[in-house]
Formats: sequence, C-alpha cells, structure tokens
Amino acid sequence: MGILIISLLVAATAGIFYFLVNHNDSEVANGKFLMKYQDLIMHITDKRKAEIKKVRSSGVFLKITLNKDYHFFSLAEVDNRLIVVWKLQSHSFGKRGKEWSFSTEYSQLKMYQEVVGDIRNYQERLRNEKPFVEDPNFSLV
Repeated sequence: MGILIISLLVAATAGIFYFLVNHNDSEVANGKFLMKYQDLIMHITDKRKAEIKKVRSSGVFLKITLNKDYHFFSLAEVDNRLIVVWKLQSHSFGKRGKEWSFSTEYSQLKMYQEVVGDIRNYQERLRNEKPFVEDPNFSLV
C-alpha cells in the first residue's frame, strides 16, 4: 500500500514537472500553484471521485462527488494566505458552506485536518438537529 502511494506521488510530481517544462507562462504559473499545494490537494481528493475543474495561477477549483452530494473546494492564495472555501450541494443538507484562512507557511496536513474536522463536526451537528416540528415547545398559535 505504501509503495502504491509513493508511486502515485512520484507520478504526480513527474507529470507536474513535465507540464511546467512544456507549457507557456500562464500554464507554468498554474502548475506552480498545483505544485505548491499538491499535498493539500492530494489529501482532499484521495480515495474520492474528484475533478479539478479550474486551475489558475493563484488558485484551483475542485469538485468531489460523494453519493449524490457535491463538495466544491476553492483554494486561492491572497496576500500570503491560503483561502479555502468549501461549498456543499446536498439532497439531505441543502446548500452549505464554510471558509478558512491559513498562512501559506502552515502545514498542509494540518490545513486538511482542520478543514475535514470542521466539515465533519458541522455535518454531525446537522444530523443531530431535530426538525422544529418535532420540538414539543413549538406551536403555531
């Protein structure tokens, strides 16, 4: 299993390097963003049905499909900060979202852990909320 992960990382790095060497300046800038945040992107997309929707010199847009739900992640670098925006389109939860801001020097693994932890806590709170009509204190009068 470890060899597979290492092989995937080497292949991804080689692909990005090839991309940087063989494309124009704007594509190189886009590739540099992917290289810089490849650990975070790999953590977000690992073992998930994921698509990179857009790549720009200062950001990337990801789409993750889980069951019938769509999770969109936007990563953008602004003033030495990485802004991570999560948007959910869910049949169960509706449209939801959250935003984080990290120093560009912060550990990408810790960024991922914080983002996923917050999303899990948020979804757990939503699952545990009782609909207001089941509330014994609720009255239309």
